[in-house]
Order: sequence, then structure tokens, then C-alpha cells
Amino acid sequence: MASSESIKSFVQKVSTDFDRIDGFVCNAGVMIDKWADVEGMESSMAINVINTLQLGILLMPKLSEVAKKHAMHPTLVFIVSVLGYTAKAELDKSREGNIFEGLNNQKRANMDQR
Repeated sequence: MASSESIKSFVQKVSTDFDRIDGFVCNAGVMIDKWADVEGMESSMAINVINTLQLGILLMPKLSEVAKKHAMHPTLVFIVSVLGYTAKAELDKSREGNIFEGLNNQKRANMDQR
């Protein structure tokens, strides 16, 4: 989940290897107490938010294909954690301007609260 290319590769494999996907659960949950960079973004944001959303978005065409082919409604679920509540102070610091830029600022990051 820390690599966009890995996610794309996984989606490609799933899309070609499986005829049918009735449901998919997108879940990533890392809690890192030290700053780490993943593809230009703070690692917990990259893994828990950005790449998890990317995974779900990239799977949508396959799920739509399955829905049409089998006359059913596949389910896509995103699991999120309570960490958003505990990281409220971090989020509040980022309310002005782009939230991702605020959370991706190593000098302002309080990794103990993420």
C-alpha cells in the first residue's frame, strides 16, 4: 500500500485473473510515530488515505464490469479508523489552505498524535 505502482499492478492482476468480484474491502492501517516519506507524502497519509482511495477508485471499472455482466451490485467498502478523532489537533492545524500540504509538513507534524 506504500507504492502506487504496486497498487496499479495489483488492480491489473485482479482485473484480469478474476472474472467476478462481488465485493472488495479497502483497508490500510499503519500508525507510524516517526516521519517517513512515501512517494512525496507523509507515510501514514499516503498509505491510510491516498493509496487506499486510489485502490478503490482503480477497482471501480472492474466492479462496474461485473455489475453489468452478472446483473448484480458489487460492494466497495472503505474501512477507516478512529484515528481521525485522535488526530483532530493535527487536522485543525491544516484547516487553512490545502489539507494535504498541512499534514505533509514535517516541521508542523506531531507524529505522536497521528
